[in-house]
Amino acid sequence: MTGTDYTHVEQKLRAAGYFTDEAYGETIASSVLELFAVLDGQGLDLHDRETVASLFAALAKGDFELGDRATGRSEWHPFFLGDNAYGSVVRVRTDAYSTPVGRRHNGLTGVFTAAHGGRAYITYHGRRLGGAHEHAPDRLEVLRRLPASS
Repeated sequence: MTGTDYTHVEQKLRAAGYFTDEAYGETIASSVLELFAVLDGQGLDLHDRETVASLFAALAKGDFELGDRATGRSEWHPFFLGDNAYGSVVRVRTDAYSTPVGRRHNGLTGVFTAAHGGRAYITYHGRRLGGAHEHAPDRLEVLRRLPASS
């Protein structure tokens, strides 16, 4: 698994009896952890993560009567310091950097964790190691939910 640190989830699974010698216990627990990593790597906000989890659960049970999507959708918007709460889902603009080292950051998503000296600090999704990465705000975008259409 290449995702964020899910120690708290792993501890809950262990307490519930997974990761044992029982057939498929470890496979089930590992699958749950992998699903967390996939969700985190998509840059979804909490509402959309819950939607994915609900849809997956319904489809996995064979319930294909999902109804219509009644909620709004999300879009990327310019990021401005002071306008975004810590914990907001952000991404490095796909054209933010042109140098070989900088281009590795283009398009990565993460969470806005701090601001200092006019810079934004982002903890990337899907990264186990490493701290927050520093970026100028104009190189970032924030994910915002649009209102549901009537």
